[in-house]
Amino acid sequence: MYQQSPLKRKAKRSMGRNDFFLLDVYSAPTIDIIDDYLRVKGGPAYYASLALYMVGAKYKVYLSIPANTELVSKYLDPLSMDPIHIDGYTFLFNITTRNDGRELRLLNTIKRYPLTTLGEYALISPLQLEISSYDLLKIITSHVLSVVDLQGFTRIRLSDGKIINNAVFVPVIMNTLRATDNVVIKLSIEDIDYNSLIIDIIISIAHEYSIPLVLTMGKHGSIIIKGNECTHIAPRTVSNKSIGAGDMLSTLILYGIRKGLTIREAVARAVAATACILLSLEKNKVSFGRCQEAFTEGYSKVKKQHFLCNKCCLGYLPIPPR
Repeated sequence: MYQQSPLKRKAKRSMGRNDFFLLDVYSAPTIDIIDDYLRVKGGPAYYASLALYMVGAKYKVYLSIPANTELVSKYLDPLSMDPIHIDGYTFLFNITTRNDGRELRLLNTIKRYPLTTLGEYALISPLQLEISSYDLLKIITSHVLSVVDLQGFTRIRLSDGKIINNAVFVPVIMNTLRATDNVVIKLSIEDIDYNSLIIDIIISIAHEYSIPLVLTMGKHGSIIIKGNECTHIAPRTVSNKSIGAGDMLSTLILYGIRKGLTIREAVARAVAATACILLSLEKNKVSFGRCQEAFTEGYSKVKKQHFLCNKCCLGYLPIPPR
């Protein structure tokens, strides 16, 4: 007999209670200095708000920091890229883009702050260890569904501010989450420095404990692993810098599952919509619902989809850049 997945059951229960998609974002806001000339606001909560605005969603994004509500509202405004500094809680990043990725330098530290729960869904996307593994479990158990982006759990700040990645923490965090049934894990292959051994361990853990895993690979697309199923989704090529793409993707995966989609459908639509948003930003055309069609038709509009066995997934992993 067919058993509906826990993710879809939980999402279906929440849909009847509220027409609005209520999202808690657990991550600090940022001001990003890009290539030493462009200074803009950034961070997961801003990009979450932008993504939902662009696909025409009814939504409310909550930023879990104890700050002035007017400042937070300005920070979350999808129509403005102007940097907003929330004293004590804003990371300042220097981002240098390169052909083989990007270099991050963190120019300050921030206060630790108490976490609150206002929404039904959660995007947990720490930037540099501002959320502990203990906090992680508390957040997950208090929401219908969470996407956990492991990027912030891999980052180490050196004395000069340069951020390097330490992939050994990833299997530890995944083991912490293995008993949960209301979480999707998202990870960029860049955040673990293309470490093939760690990738093999991650895929094995996801397979053994049926933890949905979305592994993004930039221009090589994304891999979705859920139980015995593995899907490769080829990317839609965009020329715009992809800062914020991962957070928009994670947000729209949550939004899609909340609307009753499978993880595969949600990721495919999120990929298509994120590409649309990046192209719109490049053209400076941000408007409500501009990428709604891309999201709605996204399952058919992604470049390619391949349904694979778990071991076959490894064949799609890119060679590390030299």
